[in-house]
Amino acid sequence: MTGKIIRPAPAEIEYRNMRFLITDQPQDVTMENYIKLLMEHKVSHLVCATDQAYKTDDLAKSGSLVFAPRA
Repeated sequence: MTGKIIRPAPAEIEYRNMRFLITDQPQDVTMENYIKLLMEHKVSHLVCATDQAYKTDDLAKSGSLVFAPRA
């Protein structure tokens, strides 16, 4: 792991029976940290709200995430 800190810090929002984790866009060098963070928060669906500028291979390999690209 690179030891880089995710900035800005993630925010968790709860609405009815749903939970949302808002984070900054990951970079390839911080992907391990993002996967760890997503697993800690039990994220099941990842949605990119910006133009994707990172590789998704490691996300797919993590097994617990579903990647839903921006429409």
